[in-house]
Amino acid sequence: MLKDIDRLIDRAEENGFLERSENHDVADEQKFRIKKIIKARVDGEILEDFKQQLTAHAAKRIQHG
Repeated sequence: MLKDIDRLIDRAEENGFLERSENHDVADEQKFRIKKIIKARVDGEILEDFKQQLTAHAAKRIQHG
């Protein structure tokens, strides 16, 4: 069961949802920082492009009623 949990944690880390923390209070302890999903998968450039596409689409709809 622990191997399954470790495998899931590794996959979440590979996909950018978790980040290992180096601060350990206990020797065998592992700490992780959970990233916000949208920030982990989408960067600012993609969001800006999406915003521009939405603005253009909205402008077209307003023009065509």
